[in-house]
Amino acid sequence: MAKEVETKGKDNKVIKDLRSLHKDADEVIAAYPNFAKVARGVHGMKADLQTALTDVTASDLQKATKEDLLYRLHVKEEQLNKASMEAASVVAKVKPATGELVAGQTTKVVVTAYSGGSVELNKINMNLNVPEGWTAKPTGATSFEQLRYNQTVSTTYDVTIPKNAAEFKPYDVSILSANVTYEAFGTSTKLKVVPQTAVAILPAYSMSLSPSATVLNTLKSDEPVPVKVTVRNYTPDASKASISLNVPEGWSVEPAVEELSFASKGETKSVSFSVKASSKVAVGKYTVSAVAKNGDIVSTEGAQVIEYPHIGKTYLIQPAELKIQAFDLTIPKNLKVGYVSSGFDNIDQYLRQLGIDVVKLEAKDIQFGDLSQYDTIVLGIRAYAFRPELIPSNQRLLNYVENGGNLVVQYHKPEDKWTPNLAPFPIKIGEPLIKWRVTDENSKVTVLAPDSPMFNYPNKITAEDWDGWIQDRSAYNPAQWGKEYTELISNGDPGEKEFTGTFLTAPYGKGIYTYSSLVWYREIPNLVPGSIRLFVNMISQKQ
Repeated sequence: MAKEVETKGKDNKVIKDLRSLHKDADEVIAAYPNFAKVARGVHGMKADLQTALTDVTASDLQKATKEDLLYRLHVKEEQLNKASMEAASVVAKVKPATGELVAGQTTKVVVTAYSGGSVELNKINMNLNVPEGWTAKPTGATSFEQLRYNQTVSTTYDVTIPKNAAEFKPYDVSILSANVTYEAFGTSTKLKVVPQTAVAILPAYSMSLSPSATVLNTLKSDEPVPVKVTVRNYTPDASKASISLNVPEGWSVEPAVEELSFASKGETKSVSFSVKASSKVAVGKYTVSAVAKNGDIVSTEGAQVIEYPHIGKTYLIQPAELKIQAFDLTIPKNLKVGYVSSGFDNIDQYLRQLGIDVVKLEAKDIQFGDLSQYDTIVLGIRAYAFRPELIPSNQRLLNYVENGGNLVVQYHKPEDKWTPNLAPFPIKIGEPLIKWRVTDENSKVTVLAPDSPMFNYPNKITAEDWDGWIQDRSAYNPAQWGKEYTELISNGDPGEKEFTGTFLTAPYGKGIYTYSSLVWYREIPNLVPGSIRLFVNMISQKQ
């Protein structure tokens, strides 16, 4: 630092201070690994650092130079506080009685300090910091004269959370912290500590709706939508709550309200409702939301717990809602689909919500089961890579098609063990992969075979069905394919060559084989009407 200070003689005191700090740092390093000597050196350096702060503040240095020096010295001060803690083997902690709190609650928080070193610590102070509007009252002493080897001191605070306390946000700093200060060798160290796990203000009653998103078929608007509400009690004790649903105007829900009783915090219970749309429901998006009431406590959200070893526990608070997309959809009667999941998509659960009989196929079903019972078999994205039974059983799948089945294969990468001869007529995936995808969700789609049953049965596909797609159109498009396939669409990013192998279908024996690179796994969970209508067409095909 000393070389960076320009003076005309009157601020030589600062130069001297900085050189002293440099010498102190060398001595601290030289003292390692003798922790007691390191601690003595650190606290000696802390004394010299306070002198430097005073002299820099009083100096006539240029404003920019002074600000830079003060900033650097304060950074060094924090480093020395940490070095003191390590050298003196001080462990300071903030321990709330629970990390899951609700507005209006009172809880206890304990601040502790432990000394595992030989350095005697004096004048220990422990203060709890809480957000504005909260109160924190110590139940005992917050100051202690000494802390010797293997001793622990602690202070318990009664903390009251206001009724309007802000809910947890995962990227905010911890709402609780403590300042622990102590003296050693005549100088003071200040430590700021936070709880080891997240402390969160959560909804008093956390709710989740199942399903969280679904389709309402306007051709069958009289069919009720079953809604299950799962409620978790986060209030400190036993409690009761009235659960109800808010539905769009003209809609109805039964029952109007359900009462739940919770014996303790953390208990989870579920209630079921039946929602009916109005008789004149229009195509569009609708929302059904859940409400939990207990006196003046009203909860309308859910708290999703996220916990992994590398990030610990955190929470995502979101509105407790069911998103409904209403549009007309025709589904053939008695359609039975076998779905081979790779674990990367959940399209099968949305097909079930549509009323389609969908069976998740296990390895034994593919290897030995009667495949002829399924009108259609769908392979999830990249299934050949993650379902090891598929490649040895691929001929069974092709025989299924040859005998009259409808096989739908979603996109694969070459490294997914995909080879052109897995299809009945060769399909080669384009490389490098980045060049063989369409990322503009609004890019123009041209239907190349408008008379194909794919665009006419059981739903008439129009230009509007390509609207509202999200994030991508297609990924990992084929570069070459057999002449037996019908190219169903062409599509590309603006200014780039269009792909014509995105959506391929061909008769094979008595059945139909379809390969599609359209990103169904993004569109269908987001209830994009056109994607659902077209997917239903795809799984409904017959020769």
